Amino acid sequence: KGGLLHHYPTKEALLAGMIDRHLRAFEFRIAAFRATDTACAAHPVLATLRAVIAEADTKHRAVGAALRGGPAFSDAR
Repeated sequence: KGGLLHHYPTKEALLAGMIDRHLRAFEFRIAAFRATDTACAAHPVLATLRAVIAEADTKHRAVGAALRGGPAFSDAR
């Protein structure tokens, strides 16, 4: 079967997988800021704040696009 829940034994396992994926992506974004910005490299909190702002901007754009009938959420990442 191709349904999403068929890939996870429980709904809790699905949720845990989603949270894990989100956290890994967020950690990757922080690492990218630290690797490409000297201020972020020197100040990890700054890198974290920039990652939070960048993620919020991405989500905001995705919601706006979905409301306008544009690209789906997955296309706006």
